[in-house]
Amino acid sequence: MPFIDPSVMLLDPEFTDRFAVVQRIQSVDANGTVSTSDKILHNVIGVVLPTTPTELKRYKDKEFGQRTLKVITRYRLNSAAVAVAGQQRQPDHILHQGDRFIVVDLKPFTQYGPGWVLALVTSIDSVETTT
Repeated sequence: MPFIDPSVMLLDPEFTDRFAVVQRIQSVDANGTVSTSDKILHNVIGVVLPTTPTELKRYKDKEFGQRTLKVITRYRLNSAAVAVAGQQRQPDHILHQGDRFIVVDLKPFTQYGPGWVLALVTSIDSVETTT
């Protein structure tokens, strides 16, 4: 366990961001048709940091720059298709500064206290908002 408790800083409004989490709940009807509904949770608190890879994706008909962020939060994010409380859920999306990111990797950050996670999220928008 680290000697310094960064949880105070990770909750300080001067260091944190507010973002929305989109929980993607999947259901299958009697005909076998799959549909996904979104549940948006606003004002989730965490620290959002830019990270690599920030790379240009090039395709035959388009190209776009994909951004990657690290998100440190106490909110329980989902990074894989799992069943939660009887519901099938897809990976969560993060809405931050007008862009949509998908949670691609999730690591426990419990050395700083129970419930902390470190998420790696990558942009999924083909055209991103300029800041």
